Amino acid sequence: REWITANPGGAQPAWHPYPTSLRSINWCKAAPREAQILESLYEQAAYLYRHLETYLLGNHLLENARALIFASNFFGDQGEASRWANQGLEIYREQTSEQILPDGGHFERSPMYHALMLEGYLDVLNLLGPVEENENLSGHLVDAARRMTGFLVALTHPDGQFAQFNDTAYGEALSTSRLVAYAQEVLGDEQFPTSTSFEETGYYVYEDEDVYFVIDGGLIGPDYLPGHAHADIFSYELSIHQHRWIVDTGVSTYESGPERSHERGTAAHNTVMVDGADQAECWGSFRVARRFFPSGVSYKHAEDGASFQGRFDGYASLLGDDITHERRISIEAGGQAIQVEDTVAGRGQHCIESRIHLHPDVEVEAREADSIQLLRGEHLVEVTVDQGNLLPDTGWHASEFGMRKATLVLVIQVSKELPVTCSYVVRY
Repeated sequence: REWITANPGGAQPAWHPYPTSLRSINWCKAAPREAQILESLYEQAAYLYRHLETYLLGNHLLENARALIFASNFFGDQGEASRWANQGLEIYREQTSEQILPDGGHFERSPMYHALMLEGYLDVLNLLGPVEENENLSGHLVDAARRMTGFLVALTHPDGQFAQFNDTAYGEALSTSRLVAYAQEVLGDEQFPTSTSFEETGYYVYEDEDVYFVIDGGLIGPDYLPGHAHADIFSYELSIHQHRWIVDTGVSTYESGPERSHERGTAAHNTVMVDGADQAECWGSFRVARRFFPSGVSYKHAEDGASFQGRFDGYASLLGDDITHERRISIEAGGQAIQVEDTVAGRGQHCIESRIHLHPDVEVEAREADSIQLLRGEHLVEVTVDQGNLLPDTGWHASEFGMRKATLVLVIQVSKELPVTCSYVVRY
């Protein structure tokens, strides 16, 4: 009631299509019966129907569509409500092949937004009713939801939380376990198709009883919509013995400023920087100027381990000197070791830094010139530098919006004439 009084029809930013979509969905779920609230909800849906975010697209447009379907279902045959569902379903028909990639990942490459979009697909299917009775309407949505569920399962650490690539914070989307249970209820499936290689989205996963490893080897996002992208090519996350050890910095804010810039920058990720430059020119809150793509990416997965390889040529355009970065990672299941080798080629003298962001609960047990022993709970992990200088730094980990915890960052640094190689081994 306070919101209705304070925000007359069309007032901004309250009536912006995106918050109007989320608010309408939640009001429908709350099932109000008071006339004042019902009138406002109808007005909001009618406003949204006329102000779709077709200028932005992406996850916003899918949320617009979900809200229209919810409102139509809520109001039934009252007024123009039936038009809302037709418009919402048409958006899902058009956008599914664009936004849901063949491997099941959402094209903005954020596990958080992927989870939010999956909930939306399941909500819509839930509202449509039994699949067999609405196959013409829901068949393509069912296939997308199945693939999306399998993708999310693969991108989830043993602690039950998904990887924090790009703009991903916890507490905004349902957990993987809740979404899987919802998908099983709506779709009637017990298992969902999954993989270790998601080539279209660009994520690659290795998991055994001791370790969970996931690396980003793909595009930063759709070229026309990189708002949630980070400069994080070849960054990775690592869980050992069911706990996180190497983490993404995460995202604590969407407000434009130094924190937002840092969290999107290359220094906030577990990859290589050259001369302190970011891999992509992220600016503002949701903008990217020049951006570059990896090439030569390959991933091999076997029972005894896995190997990853990829090349990034963007620094040649950003810094000159024909600078290229090639990363090779090998995982030895039996040997309980992960080796990371980075080769930067080109001309001239440059400063190469490979960063490792540790979870806030990881402590230093002992340190030598070229190695460091780390402790979390009862488990020890050792990082040994084969080539490069091991330097400590500080950073933060943002698991949720508005929350930052101080953490240790390991920096393997080499500063000399190219080509140079820096490498390290994580033993667990």
